Amino acid sequence: MSDSLPFAFAGLWEHNSILDITSCTILTAAANPAIEQLHHRMPIILKPELYDQWLDMDVPVPEEAMELPGENLGREPIRRRVVRSAKVD
Repeated sequence: MSDSLPFAFAGLWEHNSILDITSCTILTAAANPAIEQLHHRMPIILKPELYDQWLDMDVPVPEEAMELPGENLGREPIRRRVVRSAKVD
């Protein structure tokens, strides 16, 4: 985010006790204009005021939680060594 504050993606997790497997996923949606030139999908970024509702299984999450922010998104180039797993500092 362009304001450099922490943020949260909408995600789900589940533990299957029969198979003893825990799985998780990050929810995505069609990209908004700020991201679509990079990729056609993007993670859903939760609004901070909705974090508690998202985490409470007994409280329905309002439709507005799925709105994708646009004006606060920023991007910065990364150095090539960041994306190369063979390079260790």
